[in-house]
Amino acid sequence: MRAIHTLTLFGILGSIPFLAASCGGDSKDSGNEDGGQVEAAFEGVPDFGEDRAFEILRLQESYGPRNPGSEGHRLLEEFIAERTRASGAELVEQKFDYILHGARRPTSMRNLIARFVAPENKPRIVLGTHYDTRCWAENDSNPSRRDEPIIGADDGGSGTAVLLALMETLAKTKPDAAVDVIFFDGEDFGRFDARDESGGLIDFFAGSRYFAENVPPAMRRPAPAAAIVLDLVGSKDVRILREPVSDEIAGDVYDALYLRARTRGFENLVDSEMRYSVTDDHTALQTTLGWRAILLIKNNFSDFPYHTHSDTSELCSKDSLNAVGQTLVDYVYGFSPNPVRD
Repeated sequence: MRAIHTLTLFGILGSIPFLAASCGGDSKDSGNEDGGQVEAAFEGVPDFGEDRAFEILRLQESYGPRNPGSEGHRLLEEFIAERTRASGAELVEQKFDYILHGARRPTSMRNLIARFVAPENKPRIVLGTHYDTRCWAENDSNPSRRDEPIIGADDGGSGTAVLLALMETLAKTKPDAAVDVIFFDGEDFGRFDARDESGGLIDFFAGSRYFAENVPPAMRRPAPAAAIVLDLVGSKDVRILREPVSDEIAGDVYDALYLRARTRGFENLVDSEMRYSVTDDHTALQTTLGWRAILLIKNNFSDFPYHTHSDTSELCSKDSLNAVGQTLVDYVYGFSPNPVRD
């Protein structure tokens, strides 16, 4: 879930210069030269495991809905914890109870954090996503199924798949930066008709709000160089929105990511035109913690079965997961002139 605010279409942003020269050319020699420049630009940077990412996405789908309190949710929690330990990262768990507006009983939730530590003088990057899925399919075409939880292959599954696959890369090739990977719970837990006096959503984003108010002591200082939150990044031909609030806070992070995506040839991933503000798990990191947090999210919901039972892996793409995942790998290892391989 994410709250989308007033839609505004801005003019095309100024082009970001390429690390390499023009990525196109009519001659074969030109193409070879560009390929060499791209290879040189990312020398020493490991490859993202696109096959592994799609495998993890399908695995989550096999668990069924992963809404808080469900068996699928429990299985995924166990899987994330197991993969964190296997990667050699430090596992930090935040258990909390959340009472949904109008509910009588609390729901148990848990944020899971994988900490890849580095020496104190090294920069720190935070990567995050929500791993829970929607409890209701309020937009489904079948009214009789709107109170059933969804699979959420893209909405919940795609960001989780990308970050779990990226953790395996971090385990094999250590970056010259500390990386905290946060799997937020309860992002999609809430009803749209539950509003406060100002019209704001009362529920949703439970995990990121709890994290921002209860940051583990070891993660409080120093603030990360950047915090990048993923949501809905797995659909076919996905294009990533440049969310304007995030852009104002940390536009240079978008610049760096877009630059790497374009240099890799992921031109279709970048959308510099469509801009509208979105409330998501990055919001609490910005407002409560003052972190330089940005959101990577698909740019258009009109062609996506949002909060329906059609959100399955059939609509997702290995290429999209790879474009997002490799761009993040390139960004993380951009802090790492001398990565150390096991």
